Amino acid sequence: MNNIIQIIVFIALLITYYLTNITNNINEKVLLYISILFQIIFLIVIFIKNESLYIILEIIDIIYFIILLLGIYYFANELIILFAICLLIITIVTRQIYNKCLLINKHFSKYSELAVYILLFMYLYKYSN
Repeated sequence: MNNIIQIIVFIALLITYYLTNITNNINEKVLLYISILFQIIFLIVIFIKNESLYIILEIIDIIYFIILLLGIYYFANELIILFAICLLIITIVTRQIYNKCLLINKHFSKYSELAVYILLFMYLYKYSN
């Protein structure tokens, strides 16, 4: 299961890097660079496999949602919006399959589940307009 999340984060890292190169919007670039930073930190923590560092994963999980929430207001590029939609769909699907959040390897609360669906619907609405 750890391999799945590592692969997803690595692919997301590559896509995020690509998206930073195609956008000219400074707000999008800042959010994407912050995302890249935390994706790299995530991969380092996972590869180190030190239980005491796993609190960092919980912080990254929160930052993931903050970045996506800010993206509702700042993302204008259609590819970035589609990428956010894909990430949210992956989040929902993996939570349904494994019945837990793969980032922090713990069960998620119903509020967290609701937040993911709300973000997805907000991004779908933003994309459709």
